[in-house]
Order: sequence, then C-alpha cells, then structure tokens
Amino acid sequence: CGPGPPRTLLSPGAVLSVPSASLPFFAAMHSFYQRAGALLIAQLLFLELAAAFTHPPSLSPNRRLQTRTQAQAQRQERHVGSLRCSAQPGKEAAAAAAGLVANPVVWASLVSVKMNGGGLPAGPYGLLGALEGVSYLVVVGFVGTALYKKATTGSALPAGPGGLLGAAEGLSFLSVVGGAIVLLLLIADQGCVPNALPLVDYSAYVTVCH
Repeated sequence: CGPGPPRTLLSPGAVLSVPSASLPFFAAMHSFYQRAGALLIAQLLFLELAAAFTHPPSLSPNRRLQTRTQAQAQRQERHVGSLRCSAQPGKEAAAAAAGLVANPVVWASLVSVKMNGGGLPAGPYGLLGALEGVSYLVVVGFVGTALYKKATTGSALPAGPGGLLGAAEGLSFLSVVGGAIVLLLLIADQGCVPNALPLVDYSAYVTVCH
C-alpha cells in the first residue's frame, strides 16, 4: 500500500471554523443538557423531602426520655382530672343537702325572733341552739360563695345534681332577705336586736332583746 494523503495539522494560532449549518444542532443539545440537569436536581430534592417525611430522624436517648416523661405526666393529669370530676357531684350533693336542711331551721329561728325577740331555745344539751347557729353559718356561706363566684367568674353556683344546689342557693338568698326584714321590724317595734349566743355576744355594744 502506498502512503495515504498528507495530514494537515493545525498550527497553534489557527482557529477551527464550524459550519453555520451545525449551529442549531449544538444549541438544541445545549438546551437539552440544561433541562436534563434541572430535572435531575428536582428529582434529587424530591427524594430528599420524601425520605425526610417517610423516615423521620430517630430521637436521641434524652429526647426519648423527655417525650416519655411528658406522656406520663399527661396521663397522670388526665387521671387526676377524672378523679376530680367524679368527686365533684358528691361534694355538690353534700352542700345541697346542708343548704336544704339549714334554710328551714333559719326560717323557724326568724319566726321565733319576730315573735319572742330571740331565736330557738337551746334544747337538750344545747343541740337545737347549735343547729340554729350552724344553719345561719351555712346560709351565710352559701350567699357569700355565690356572690364571690358571681364577682370573679360572672356566673352563679352550678345547679348541682337535680338542681338541688341551685335551689339551696336561692333559698339562702331568701333567708338573708327575710332575716334583714325581721331585723328591721324588730328594731322598729322594740328598739333592740336579737343576740347571737352562743356564737357571738354583742350585748355590751348594742341593746339586745330579752
């Protein structure tokens, strides 16, 4: 075989010319690689987000202990709240019973004060007088508690089981109003006030009825 055609080498200062017909092809390839690169970056970001949501990072031992402690505290708080809720009806029933018993005793005492100028007799071992004094305290306690709750929360006492607590509250207000009326009538008629023995003795300061 004879020697081939002579090879032409580019000199260092020569410039490689590209035919103008090949320019659209190179531009299309450049745009394709740009889009492919952007699509690849978007796919990698999507995979990172999917991995973050489907496989959350594991908690450290301290974080797991803190989470477990918080869960136990929440369960204990719910348990205490359920115990309070279960004990609330019992307390309301006891308070309602005390109010419903105390108000009739106060009414009987007010009738005795209006008629005789004094409360109920002491009775055997002073039990009737003690019941009278405790009844007045219960009635005043109902009224004071209701007024305080109204001033702080804007609502009265709850109705209680069967509405009995609300009934005791209403009767207590009636008893206080009735007591004020009886006291004013007694002062107008006899010029004296009933004594509060054995709870309080204020006979040294005001004129008490005998």
